[in-house]
Amino acid sequence: MGLERRDEHSRFHLLLSDVWPQRPDGTWVSQLQSLLEPQGVDAEVVHSGREVVDLAGTGDYHAAVIDLGLPVGLGEGCGGSRESDSGLWVLELLQRLPERPPVVVLRGPAQSRRQAERLLGEALRLGAFTVMEKPVKLDQVLNVFRRLVDRQYRGIWPGAPADSAESWSRVRKGRTTGREKKESEA
Repeated sequence: MGLERRDEHSRFHLLLSDVWPQRPDGTWVSQLQSLLEPQGVDAEVVHSGREVVDLAGTGDYHAAVIDLGLPVGLGEGCGGSRESDSGLWVLELLQRLPERPPVVVLRGPAQSRRQAERLLGEALRLGAFTVMEKPVKLDQVLNVFRRLVDRQYRGIWPGAPADSAESWSRVRKGRTTGREKKESEA
């Protein structure tokens, strides 16, 4: 089974898409990486739809966060008339994978209620775990991950060491020890 292939101390492997990696103030993606790394989560950041599909196809990821505004390839536009076209293309390809990770979808603000409903319906039809509207806040993302791990992995990620359930529980509740907080701020 694909989730067992990686054996880097039985860590949870997360695939994150970042549409704006050069932001001077950083992004929630880098904050999330810093917070989750001490809790046993390795996050791989990608910047194009092709990278998502290539990496997710290895079966080595336990979850993915896909931004619908992600370009198809590096240096390319989304290739369609709407920002969401490339993100939906990625979801369609991921749906075909035999060992597809649960996917959290991020979308920009919709121009109309009808567009928002269409994107939500399409993303859920293509197997998204949930859809979040950008800009996202870190606490919202952590809450979604708590629900994802609870539902998909019964509250403990696959192959996790015995103490990881306790530290994941602290993250879920927004509490960390002083050492964990220092590590997450570094």
